[in-house]
Amino acid sequence: MAFPLLRDSVRLIRRNPVLSLVAILSLAIGITINATAFSLIDGLVLRPLPVADPAGLIVIRTVSTSGGADGVSFDDFRDVQESAKTSAPALISHRYWQRKLAGDPHVIGRSIRLNTRAWTIVGVLPEHFGGTQPLLPPAIWVPIDAFVANGRSAGTRGDRSVVVLGRLASGVTMSHANAELRRRRI
Repeated sequence: MAFPLLRDSVRLIRRNPVLSLVAILSLAIGITINATAFSLIDGLVLRPLPVADPAGLIVIRTVSTSGGADGVSFDDFRDVQESAKTSAPALISHRYWQRKLAGDPHVIGRSIRLNTRAWTIVGVLPEHFGGTQPLLPPAIWVPIDAFVANGRSAGTRGDRSVVVLGRLASGVTMSHANAELRRRRI
């Protein structure tokens, strides 16, 4: 049964080679576009972040009066932040370490300048770590307090541009965390 179908297909291709070429090229382009789109979606959306226990990460958002979810203002984040303020270390990407610091194995503890401020390198991130923005991964990660030092978002609760990722403490449920944020009016 398959042989006659194959024979008929070859005849059709010989009779209409231009139409056949257009059909084959259309299929090839469509398959390529779909494969590319699914690869991007897999790499950017479906694949978990390269951190320990990625399922335990949460995103903190504020709910606007219209019901939409926004980011968090820096001031709101600072209100929620419970950790003590420490000196400002910096983490550098593997790519930055290789390109700008020649892969120097003694880079930990070295001081670098970012804008007008000195930062101490405390670690080099793994080679394939892109953070939460794999398309535009930062070269240097600094604590959120750097926003204030550089004049960004300080005193502006209406600026909801900060994306906050966190991990629930052991034994804390999502509903308890949401209740605490509502209590604090975040």
